[in-house]
Amino acid sequence: MKLIYTILTVLTLLAVSSCYEDKGNYDYQPYHRVLVEVDNNYGIKQPEEAIEYTITPKVTLSDGSTDLSDISFLWKMDRRTNQGGEKFGETVSTGQSVTITIDPNDTKTFSYNYYFRFYVTDNQTGVTDMYPVNLKLIKPFENSWIVLHDIDGHAELGSVEYANGAMIVTPDALTKERAKNEEIKQEPLTGKSVALGRRQVPVSSYEASSWLGLITNTQLYVSTTNQEESGLLNQAENFILLGNWDHIIYPGEIEGFGSDDVSFGNSYQAGFLCSHGKVFQGCMYSVLMYGMYPDNEVAAAGDYYIEKAYPVPTAGIAFDSKNHRFLKLNIQSQNNWSGSTHTGAAPSKRGTIQVVPNNPKNAADPSAVNPDLKLVDFTAGYWYGKSLMAAWQRMAVNAYLLNENTGKSSVYVFHGYPMTNSSDPDDIPVTNLYSIDTPAGVTTNTPMTSSWEYSNILFYAVGNKIYKLDFAVTGGSSTVIYQHPNPNAEISCLQMAYEEALYISDMPDGTEIYGHPYERTMAAGVNLPDGTGEVVVLQLNTAGKVDNDTMYPAVQEHKGFGKIKDVTFI
Repeated sequence: MKLIYTILTVLTLLAVSSCYEDKGNYDYQPYHRVLVEVDNNYGIKQPEEAIEYTITPKVTLSDGSTDLSDISFLWKMDRRTNQGGEKFGETVSTGQSVTITIDPNDTKTFSYNYYFRFYVTDNQTGVTDMYPVNLKLIKPFENSWIVLHDIDGHAELGSVEYANGAMIVTPDALTKERAKNEEIKQEPLTGKSVALGRRQVPVSSYEASSWLGLITNTQLYVSTTNQEESGLLNQAENFILLGNWDHIIYPGEIEGFGSDDVSFGNSYQAGFLCSHGKVFQGCMYSVLMYGMYPDNEVAAAGDYYIEKAYPVPTAGIAFDSKNHRFLKLNIQSQNNWSGSTHTGAAPSKRGTIQVVPNNPKNAADPSAVNPDLKLVDFTAGYWYGKSLMAAWQRMAVNAYLLNENTGKSSVYVFHGYPMTNSSDPDDIPVTNLYSIDTPAGVTTNTPMTSSWEYSNILFYAVGNKIYKLDFAVTGGSSTVIYQHPNPNAEISCLQMAYEEALYISDMPDGTEIYGHPYERTMAAGVNLPDGTGEVVVLQLNTAGKVDNDTMYPAVQEHKGFGKIKDVTFI
């Protein structure tokens, strides 16, 4: 956002009426009015090699003259280096422009933030004014949208990055980044797009030093129809593949897994990966995954098919479409392996698949779902309930199920905390079951999302529109919150930047970094009839409607992509 500053040198004349005539002969000189046009904030991506960066404010006089011979300039700079050094008040220019050298390999001088004070002095009047200017460097693909789309017959990863007010769109980010890495040569993706996954957890939790190349708070997973190229990517180092699924999943349990059919569940304690009816679990100390096994009660029902899973604190909710029931993925105290390579036998302790606790006060029996209901998706939510509970303990999960025969839908609302942690009989896992009229156009493939900022609200897309659904209202109430200008556009995916109630103190603060809470920032993948795709980003208010502009526009439409399959925020 650009601000125009004005320096005014004002001569105020006091006309005093008196009983005598003023016969003085005065020569009044016109005074300069100096206009300074400069951004408060500049943002660029961290360069790979040393560069020179120049800022040149526009300075003119009120009469339109560009003769600045009577104007003096001074630039002062403050910075903190990566090694903790500080330097304040350094004079870096006495001209209208300032140029600095940014060298990411010089740890003594490199910084992610450069703070300037630009002083402008009108020498005719002696008036000096100061303008603060901030230059911020962003780490590659940090706090950014990643876009999985198909272009030229194969999958590609694109990005939308934010740098101190600037928006940087790179549709072919993976291909460009991998071409830069001459040491680890990896080719662009060759398979077709399937899905993206993320795991938001501080890297400090990892013990294995070989994984510490992941210097961001989110681990990025990509899956295409080519299983060899699918797995964990390091976005901080040219999107190199750190380990494919054959490396990440325990060899003795990978049978039946397929990269062509995956869905992800993000959790602080364990990432969930579902494929062809099976569910795999990571842990907080390692990216390695092992299959989750049913306990005796679940096994007694015979075969099961886990369609999707979603995290709640210390557990997960899964849907077994074969036996028409919800299941609990219990990971509490069962996530104690480490390392980056499978060695020896699988750990004896790991998460188990269990029945959801059948509290007599449950709003519905989670083990007896109507066979005519089909799961559309899980979304995050918020449980108000009793007081004296932390935010992460209030996280809820909404399960939207569709009856294709009756025009009715059901929304189960689960409170995550009682799944594993509460002995209070009033803390029930299934807090509500809502029966609503199925909104027009909703199918089992309808994209949905929400976050823990919203209670009894989810968002879905049909055609070129995004709707807010208040499912606690009798019959359900849908409201359009966004409509793409192309009436033939199709929205293929929805994703909140943050969905879950993360209880990690060092996760990025969206309000501070981005100017708007990440929990209320949504992205949509939009596909157009001509085969191109766009990413639409919406900033929402607490009521679930589009908010006002902040550091960035409340409605952003980023173009240049191919057909979009998935989006995620890392």
